[in-house]
Amino acid sequence: MGRGATPGWIERLWESLGFWRMTGFAGAAATLLLAIGIAFGPFARTPQPQMVAVLMGPQGEPAAVVNAFADGTADLIPLRSISVPEGRVLEVWTLWDPARGPVSIGLTGESRRIRLDLKNLPRTAPNQLFEITLEPRGGSPIGRPTGPILMKGTTSVAL
Repeated sequence: MGRGATPGWIERLWESLGFWRMTGFAGAAATLLLAIGIAFGPFARTPQPQMVAVLMGPQGEPAAVVNAFADGTADLIPLRSISVPEGRVLEVWTLWDPARGPVSIGLTGESRRIRLDLKNLPRTAPNQLFEITLEPRGGSPIGRPTGPILMKGTTSVAL
């Protein structure tokens, strides 16, 4: 720049402390938003099951999967449709202690994915039985399976 010439807008911007502060804050904000997006957005890690049980149907075919998670929840995922007669429900049971007997952990009126709550039960362990029975509306009247077993399987450690 020659003697006596006034600086151009680029030079003034380059020498402006306010510009560099705003640029620094904008960069920090963008970094924070990116970190939050990675941690909680579509790229976040989904919980992995600790135990998995494949429930087999009466002909030995895979009929449903139970994924048990470390937080005491589980997902029941049917692999085929099950017709539920009027006035009946599907009841999900688990058995971890034969002396205690089976415990009901869920009811559904149709073959669909459901969330199961296992938090009040001992931690899901290998070879724990899960089964689905056909019960009267409202579930088993005696707190034990009364209807036919539609599918059952035991847990294994998830890979």
